[in-house]
Amino acid sequence: MQEQYDMRHVKAAQNTRNPAEVHMAKLHGAICWGVQYDGTAGLSMSFGLPKFRVLARAPIGLSAAADNAVPHIVDVKGEWWLWLQHAYWQLTHNGSRMVSTSSAVHRIRRYTRLLEGRPLRHVEICAQDGTTRLMLGAGTVLDIRRKRVAAGEQLWLLFEPGGYCLSVRGDGTYDHEPCSGTDGRPKVARRRLA
Repeated sequence: MQEQYDMRHVKAAQNTRNPAEVHMAKLHGAICWGVQYDGTAGLSMSFGLPKFRVLARAPIGLSAAADNAVPHIVDVKGEWWLWLQHAYWQLTHNGSRMVSTSSAVHRIRRYTRLLEGRPLRHVEICAQDGTTRLMLGAGTVLDIRRKRVAAGEQLWLLFEPGGYCLSVRGDGTYDHEPCSGTDGRPKVARRRLA
């Protein structure tokens, strides 16, 4: 059975701008790239310039000479990196449903390529339940909503160039805080979108 996506809540948010929508407006016009899907980790995509991070080095205890011989693991993400974590999502193209969270993995990997190279045109976020619609170029739309009725889990996280992370939850709240738990900068936690 194919699940029909209900956009009533997104339509209600069209005339109101909440803090997460205002924040996401910084991405308008940015090109989507580096789209990845993993059945466990979810769907992620990059926007903006590439950012390189060294994730691993030589095992502890090896000499400096050995360190140079061991390859480093390098991760490439955009300066803005969006990760859909505990959400149901659906991708449509020119009004036709292409793929969703419940599709087969090979279909997801095939059709999420439609996101690649598309500029982000507009974002709508419902203040009541975090339902999010990303409208990209050439008629491509990514709709995101919670999986369960009363879920307060993070629907998505947006990692920003300045080291902050914006996350929207399925209960209509958001967090905006440093990505590192050791960072002492100010943070906003579990604030209502409305």
